[in-house]
Amino acid sequence: MKKNRDPNVFPDPDMYRPSRFHGISPPMPTQPVDIPGTPLYSFLPFGAGGRSCVGQRLAVAEALQIMSAVMKSFHIRIPDDMPPVEEFSSISLKPRGMRLIFEKRNS
Repeated sequence: MKKNRDPNVFPDPDMYRPSRFHGISPPMPTQPVDIPGTPLYSFLPFGAGGRSCVGQRLAVAEALQIMSAVMKSFHIRIPDDMPPVEEFSSISLKPRGMRLIFEKRNS
């Protein structure tokens, strides 16, 4: 969705900057993500209103479960020599060429 990558709202929208979303609660279905300093409805990862994604709650719940399980078992880092990640979109935006290093936690 081009709206989620508007450079007038998000400087350098193609740069991976998760810090843009620090302190933001997961949105409720049919509600926009309220990002301080941006206009409401400037970021709609699941759409909004009557045409919002019916699988939003399941997608968020699954993502939290998976990330929790992975983060409990591994330290994850990006290689120092990794070039910028390309992206392509089909149904959703996906990274191409992203590499991560998973290091097993001791406990």
